[in-house]
Amino acid sequence: MRIAILALLGAVGAFAQKITVEFDEAVDFTKYKTFAIRDGQLNSKNPALNSELGRVHTIKTISW
Repeated sequence: MRIAILALLGAVGAFAQKITVEFDEAVDFTKYKTFAIRDGQLNSKNPALNSELGRVHTIKTISW
């Protein structure tokens, strides 16, 4: 019974996220080995992410 509950909770969590990605399909991204974060403005639908704290957290998260 516990396994069924854990499986159900895992399935619900898997469907809880909606991720969208935009990229140029004409570019061969296998040639890129590094990336850079440039100064700019965050433009999220969630206002809490458009802050300096959100920007710093994002940089720290992907630069580990």
